[in-house]
This record gives sequence, structure tokens and C-alpha cells, in this order.
Amino acid sequence: MRASARLRAEAAADGALRLPVLRSDPPLVLRRTTSGVTLVAGAGGPLGGDHLVLDVDVGPGARLTVGSAAATVVQPDRTGAAASSEVTLCVAAGGALRWLPEPTVVTDGADLHSLTTIRCAPGGSLVWREVVALGRHGQAGGTATTTTVVDSDRPVLRQTLTIGARAPSGWDGPAVAGGHRVVGTVILLGELGEAAHASLPALHPDTVERVVLPLEAGGFAVTALGSSTVDVLRALQTRSCGARPGGWAP
Repeated sequence: MRASARLRAEAAADGALRLPVLRSDPPLVLRRTTSGVTLVAGAGGPLGGDHLVLDVDVGPGARLTVGSAAATVVQPDRTGAAASSEVTLCVAAGGALRWLPEPTVVTDGADLHSLTTIRCAPGGSLVWREVVALGRHGQAGGTATTTTVVDSDRPVLRQTLTIGARAPSGWDGPAVAGGHRVVGTVILLGELGEAAHASLPALHPDTVERVVLPLEAGGFAVTALGSSTVDVLRALQTRSCGARPGGWAP
């Protein structure tokens, strides 16, 4: 299955959020809600061999929150092919985007390749979260390769991580996942990112590990490792991530 969906957010004259482009393509179904926009799965999966593309464009002055109705569960098909996704997020100067989907779960035998490309103009703000879990409860899980590319007026971040059954040897060692099955990342840029960084919660070191990396071009990359999505999400839960979806935390 191949699907391509698109979303554009603009600010009306009174500051209200406008969505002049809201184009779904099942299983990528976009729904306007009081929280902003919610991504609803129009079918199970993705399955091996599926290729999903989503483009999000946030214009000057627009403030958009995108979440999902449930976790994304990646499942294998009978051929063993990988599922793939491409997400491109563009934030203009003066725009602000909170990208806060539920975790992605890669089940036994599944293989996921995901690429996220973020272009946040100087003066734009971003809180972007990605949490990947290997397997449902009781499973070892499949394989996930996630690539994140972030640019502003210059390169900000280039990062690729492969974890799971088919990952190169050493992926579960102390230099990568440290034996954990859940990896979460938050990218914080602009004023919204500064506020989020200032409100990172205290850690429970017996359940989760976290590192905060200042980015040379400005902003922060926060990575958390744990044995459950609950622990990892809690470690990444800033005021900007935890505010009610329809509102904007200070």
C-alpha cells in the first residue's frame, strides 16, 4: 500500500488556526479536532511493504498541535519486506508546531524504515517527539531504523538509529540502547523549545536514562531510554508536551 497525505496550517487575521489544506489518504486520515489535528489510522498496520508519506506545512503565525488517536503498530507481511514512512515538517518564521504522536510499536518479525525531515525557519518554534518500542508486551520486537534530519538556516541535526533483531551487532550495548527496548527523542527549537527544555521533569534513574544534547545551531535534542513507553514518555513530558492539546503552555 502507498499513501500520501498533506496538511497546511495558517493563521487567520484574528489569529485563529486555519487549515486550507487537510488531505487524507487512507490509512493516513487527518481529522480537525479541538486539539488541532489528530492522525487516525484508517486501517491496521502499517504492514511490511507499505510506504506512507505525510507533509505538514505551518505558516507564519500559525500554532499547530498534531497528535494521534492511538499507537502505530507495525506488523510484518508474508514477504518479509520493510514498511517505510516519510514525514516532512516545515515551520515558517513565527510559526509553531507541536508534533506529539503516540508511540510506534514494531512487532515481532516487522521491519520499519522511517525518515523525518524537519525544516524550521529562524523565528519558528518546534517540539517534536518520537517514541519507538520494540514489540508488544512479552515480545522481543522487530527492527526499526529511524532517520531524523533537521535544518534551520543551516544544518541542525543528522541522526540515524537502528535497533532490534536485524540491527548491527552492539545495538543493545551501552553505546546505543543500553539493553532498553524503548527509545524516545524530543527535538526542541525556538521559543517553544526553550520553554519545554526548562520544564523537563526530574528523572527516576532506576527505570529510565535520559540525555539532553544542546545543538550547535540552537535548540536541544533529548533522548530517553527505558523498558516501557510509560517511563520514556514521562521522562520527555515537558509543559509543552503535557498541556491540553487545545491549549499552549507557557
